[in-house]
Amino acid sequence: MMLRCDQRIERLAWIVGLVVALNMVSDTVWAWEIETGFSDACHESMSGEVAAHTIVGADAFGETEAGLAVDQEVPLPDSDKWNKLSDLLLEGVDVEVDSRREKFVITSLVLGSRYPDSGGTAVVNLSSSRELHVYSVDQQKHCLRRAQDDGPKGNASALEATRAHITELVERARRASRRPPGEQLIVRETFVELYGAVDIEVWAPAFWAGSALHTFQDCFSHTIRTDDLERVLHVLNYTEAITEQHEPARDGLAHSTAMDACKGDAEQIADVTRLATAQFLAAFVDEVYERDRDAMQAVLRDWTTYQPGCTVENDICESKWLDIAQKGKAAPLVNTPSCSTSGGRGQRWGVWMAFLLLIAYARSSLTNSRNK
Repeated sequence: MMLRCDQRIERLAWIVGLVVALNMVSDTVWAWEIETGFSDACHESMSGEVAAHTIVGADAFGETEAGLAVDQEVPLPDSDKWNKLSDLLLEGVDVEVDSRREKFVITSLVLGSRYPDSGGTAVVNLSSSRELHVYSVDQQKHCLRRAQDDGPKGNASALEATRAHITELVERARRASRRPPGEQLIVRETFVELYGAVDIEVWAPAFWAGSALHTFQDCFSHTIRTDDLERVLHVLNYTEAITEQHEPARDGLAHSTAMDACKGDAEQIADVTRLATAQFLAAFVDEVYERDRDAMQAVLRDWTTYQPGCTVENDICESKWLDIAQKGKAAPLVNTPSCSTSGGRGQRWGVWMAFLLLIAYARSSLTNSRNK
């Protein structure tokens, strides 16, 4: 069957849009991967599966007093909407819970762990995804360098900013747990594949803990570490790595999608991240109950301490993880002006303009054709 010209233009526009969307997904669904139609549920499985043992009271990690008194202290929403969505949201996360409240806690925490990468929108919502990831001032949410984190000293300053962000989120969770039960529920928008954007009530302490945990987990996938993975040697860069002005010795090595996969080359890193996740969540419970207000800082010291002396010039002290970090590196799609370092929105504007103009032209052609 022959397609009319306007139909061919519309089809071409959709093809270009899909190609651009897939390219942006591969670049922006980073951190440990979140579950989408294109990527695995790394953050969800690390957070949800470990939390099922640590947060809701099992002692699989040796924390016999770690669990929250979930059935006594966690309020449930009046609406059952969260429960209907929970099975969809937790698909791919291997958890077993004994009560609706435990399920609600895990759902809230998993949604929180997704939020820094998704912002509640679809990952193929190109504008929202780019805004979530490209701004220099927000890189500490992903344990990456900001524009000012230059040179070897930039490793330390990037980690300091990341620890401050995690600490603020944990404190937000602690404060939320002190409110009356009815005020501990908050509404957040989340994107459910095949359904679209949906508002869902979550338990604020678990949601903010999940967001903090996401950043903490990123400190493993966005850094090059000592061979035993206990210390940080180098912090990666995204916001400048996608520009033509990126200088690895100054800005840090580029973000690597290979480091984000919880299988394959990075599987050993993922296993250690799960161990650290258990320690993080146990410390979070101590913070909530105020049993040990220094527990979280101790975990952050244990896992985000910078060991100086390893630079781009000496191949990061020949870390065994460098080869993985060199795969799937972030890079500019086209030559672009460097707007990201000042918080601008100029990344890859050529592709965006071409895509938008093509869509506009296709729509115009369709309108004109249908009006004839």
